[in-house]
Amino acid sequence: MARASSRTILVLLFLTLFGVSCNKETAAPGVSSLSQYAKQFLVMNNGAANLASQSRTGAIQQSYGNSVASAQAGASTGAGDSTGTDTTYYGCLNVTEFDNTDGSHTIIYDYGKGCTVGTGDWRSTTWGKMISTSMYQFQTSGTKVYSSYDYQTKYLNYGGRYYYNNDSTDWSYQGSSSYKGNSVYDTVSYQYSGSQDFSDTTTYQYGKDSYSYKSIGQSTYDQKGSVMPRNDYWYQSGDDYYQSTVTVPLVSDFSCNSNAGIGADIMVRITYVSGRETITYRQGGQEGTFEIDYGNGECDNKITIIENGNVIVVDLSKDWPVLTASVNP
Repeated sequence: MARASSRTILVLLFLTLFGVSCNKETAAPGVSSLSQYAKQFLVMNNGAANLASQSRTGAIQQSYGNSVASAQAGASTGAGDSTGTDTTYYGCLNVTEFDNTDGSHTIIYDYGKGCTVGTGDWRSTTWGKMISTSMYQFQTSGTKVYSSYDYQTKYLNYGGRYYYNNDSTDWSYQGSSSYKGNSVYDTVSYQYSGSQDFSDTTTYQYGKDSYSYKSIGQSTYDQKGSVMPRNDYWYQSGDDYYQSTVTVPLVSDFSCNSNAGIGADIMVRITYVSGRETITYRQGGQEGTFEIDYGNGECDNKITIIENGNVIVVDLSKDWPVLTASVNP
């Protein structure tokens, strides 16, 4: 198929589930100074944010791969007429893709009964299916290929289990996500950039807690990274909720993922290198607010929590076991 290169990029993206984030160093109390509500949010949000980030980046990666393929093929529509099915096996992960009669393209990531990755104390198992269907349109003007796309993802019995030593926590993600965007690829300079609107409506469960999850946001991106001026999302369970609002645009540096280490940080993928968001919550009748500062652009795997007058640096490489142990004693 013409999309072989974009498929490979996507498979590597979904197999590489975890990465690093960045933040400035600030003298602060330890993780134990965080409220139980802030700890709960960080642990729970890591899984949901992982999945949302994968799908958003997947739409961008596929748009880029299709733009390059379209340029090489003379900038046709980018949608094939074939309805043949191509299945590739990556260990326990099966990836099936095919063109639909309406011109859209579907990729199915099937983890079956479970695929396990990880080393040392940390491991992660993923099962179920993630189904992405996309429609791309291309137009050439001079040396540039312009693309518009509509990318939909569905999660079917999609879930998994995190392990640390002899402890484990299950999670599940059911529902759908939508990504619509525009991009431009320069066939001479090989530069790529674009913008994207996205939304999610899902049910997310982490351990014993189950929430309805919704998000809506916007981002711009190029080959180096992305800037997200809006990323509003909510976790709702009865009267309990967490709500996040971006106050300083969230910036991702794609090169940070190449620095991912092993050990505790293999479970964490918060890709922002700068920006700030405010979290408002009501949990068990208690209400509060805290902020997350993602730093000054360095890939050091740290975030800063501002809560109740305290400025608390969390090193996600070192402090993750403490966080998960305190949330799931």
